[in-house]
Amino acid sequence: MQMQDLVGRIPRYLIHDRDTKFTQQFDEIFKSSRAKAIKLPICSPNLNAHCERVIRSIQQEVLDHFIVFGEHHLNYLAQEYTRYDPPLRPHQGIDNQLPAGDMPRPESPPRPGELVCEQRQGGLLKHFAPRAE
Repeated sequence: MQMQDLVGRIPRYLIHDRDTKFTQQFDEIFKSSRAKAIKLPICSPNLNAHCERVIRSIQQEVLDHFIVFGEHHLNYLAQEYTRYDPPLRPHQGIDNQLPAGDMPRPESPPRPGELVCEQRQGGLLKHFAPRAE
């Protein structure tokens, strides 16, 4: 089976740690698909932490609430989550500001009817924004 058949496109890179599971033969499989194997530096355990945290967030915040009906459905759920999470979720590390940039803050609290609720994944993920004028 070709790598393109598995992921729908030809990958350019394979990034992996130095675990003994990843042998030279493993890297050769990806080289035959024109993908470059990149090994992470020695003694650098925190490089995978961000990736593992994203996977854990998707598991806890999405997959714990859905029954997944195949790979296509899983990809759809993951894409919906990633469209929501980085730009629309306030980040505690930056004083609950949005990572995507500044949103104008109103001078007074909004009145009922001035907010619009944008829902994703059946209402599991919600984002409230001012109604467009």
